[in-house]
Amino acid sequence: MATDGPPRAAGDTQRPAHDDQTLKIALIGAAGVVIAAVVGVLPTLLNRQPAPPITTPEALVAPQDEATPTDAPPNPTATPDTCDCSHDSYRCADFSTQREAQACYDFCLEQTGTDVHRLDSDEDGVVCEDLPD
Repeated sequence: MATDGPPRAAGDTQRPAHDDQTLKIALIGAAGVVIAAVVGVLPTLLNRQPAPPITTPEALVAPQDEATPTDAPPNPTATPDTCDCSHDSYRCADFSTQREAQACYDFCLEQTGTDVHRLDSDEDGVVCEDLPD
């Protein structure tokens, strides 16, 4: 087995001097690469500007309705006092608005897991679609 440098005695764990020098050169070279990378990126990081706001062409923006969410009446909420879910007892005609019927449907669906009153004839999740909002 060929070795570099002078022969070593058995049990000698010291590396030859040229191995230390090679290691130092390698470490200095690696450090230089890291420094060069940081120095190259640093100006970009320091001069980083905030991203410009995203603009959407007017043609892609959906027109906004005149009404805002604050203009709409609050959604009615159904409770056991206002909507009995124990049996099929309501028809769409029993409600003044689609929102009231929807609130009762949603409440009973949450309570029983079914459309107890069969208000959703086409099973699309929207009930009594002919009633006014």
